[in-house]
Amino acid sequence: MSTGEAVHSSAPVALRELILAAESFRQAVAGQLGVSINESIAVSYLHSRGPLGQTDLADLLGITTSSTTSLIDRLSANGLVERQPHPEDRRRSTVVLTDRGRDVVAWGGQWFDHAADDVPPADRPVVIAGLLSISERLRTYAGEVPTHHDGPLEPVAVAGGNPLAR
Repeated sequence: MSTGEAVHSSAPVALRELILAAESFRQAVAGQLGVSINESIAVSYLHSRGPLGQTDLADLLGITTSSTTSLIDRLSANGLVERQPHPEDRRRSTVVLTDRGRDVVAWGGQWFDHAADDVPPADRPVVIAGLLSISERLRTYAGEVPTHHDGPLEPVAVAGGNPLAR
């Protein structure tokens, strides 16, 4: 196996480990804050995407709008978010982080600020570009995954190869 092949075959392992580490971090922070995993994901989306409508947030979380209403109620009761009138449609509301919600994100972000400390400064632009590229590709792939399937998993056409053919 060439060096290039070894790096390519170890990339999925490294990515899986990164995702598992991030999930473990989310669980620890959510537990410390007394919120559910989905609630912490909602806070992350509101931080990274800005104010969102309830339907938009439901779509991002992959849950129903009624479940999102309950989730927002809980986050609001914890002082992390608030509903504000939609700027263009008075029938809708927008969910935004409160000052406390932004403080919570900043508190959890302290660790993110140092996550790349072991990466040499000269390598950081390449690492950042790689992470952003992988993130975008995974978002694209997420949109291609069938929502429900009872039968056996069939190979799918994925740019760069077939994951089930390995």
